[in-house]
Amino acid sequence: MCGFVALMASQYSAHAQEISRYEGKASVVNAYTLKIDDKNFKLVGLSPLIESDLSINLEARKYLTRLAFGGEVACAIKGRKGLNVVAQCINSQERDISLMMIERGFGLVQQDEISELGLRNAYIEAEYKASEAGMGIWALQNESKVGSKGGVSLLRNDKALIISVAATITALLIGFALVSWVQYFMLKRLINLQKHQMATARGREKTLRERERFVLASALEGELNTNKAKLDAFLIIYEDMLNILQDPGKIPKYKKSGDVIHERPALTRTVYDSNLDKLDLLGNHVVSELTSLYVSIDPNPDYYTLEPDMPLDQVQEKVQKILQNAESMIEPLDRLLAAISITVRDKKGQNTAAVASTASSR
Repeated sequence: MCGFVALMASQYSAHAQEISRYEGKASVVNAYTLKIDDKNFKLVGLSPLIESDLSINLEARKYLTRLAFGGEVACAIKGRKGLNVVAQCINSQERDISLMMIERGFGLVQQDEISELGLRNAYIEAEYKASEAGMGIWALQNESKVGSKGGVSLLRNDKALIISVAATITALLIGFALVSWVQYFMLKRLINLQKHQMATARGREKTLRERERFVLASALEGELNTNKAKLDAFLIIYEDMLNILQDPGKIPKYKKSGDVIHERPALTRTVYDSNLDKLDLLGNHVVSELTSLYVSIDPNPDYYTLEPDMPLDQVQEKVQKILQNAESMIEPLDRLLAAISITVRDKKGQNTAAVASTASSR
């Protein structure tokens, strides 16, 4: 056990890279901007509403206030645009605030702010659904009224001219009908051929997407299981450390020679980062859950040095907070594993059934 603890402790000794991320209580600046600790964060991918649409702006601010109110908001900085800091913000229900605003029709997708393809596709799909449902700014669209102009008939009394015109029109109509009949059957054959080709192409594309979806889900399942094992090991180590700190009969290690603790477990994100452009294969809900979880995953977390002269209660409080933060990752990680394992299990079941069917036919 001691050897295992030493091995796990060595995995967390690397220096951490700084994450541009803010957490805290948020207030609403306008329909597309939040403020945390006197810092303004423009919601990524959400275009500003037209200022003249006062009613929509008010509704958007009210909805944004409801999304951000009552809990911690975490904002990951994506970059800058002019004087604005652009960030992806997750509320206390672990939902992407920009995505939810677009879903309610309170803004258009600003694609130049989004580098992740999977996230961009989720935003675009949300915008399309909002427009189809006529929500928010889409309710302002007015149907154009098209007026009709009355035709003017010019009557002539010349009977011969009327007969001549009627005969010419009749001949033209007959000729047009014959040409249209031939074109109809030719066009029908062409359409049927195109339908067949499109159905074949869609079938191949669907098969390919299903295969890619299975491969991606399997890889993510492996990475999440690895992270779960690392998280469990991290919790064991720090629970043991807290027990020693709380035991009056034992002298903590840091009191003798100092010690080093990590702010969070060092988890891996290689599969997620290398497949951002394919995440849409898993569906919007899973993409949103993955984004919320991986925002808090860092392969190289910050470390904290414990000096021998530090007060015991201060160290106990620090370790307790680290444990609480780590434990908060268990539920979303288990929820994601359950969702992704369904995809993997269903695909394996289909493959097994196909093999069995082939074998029985032989």
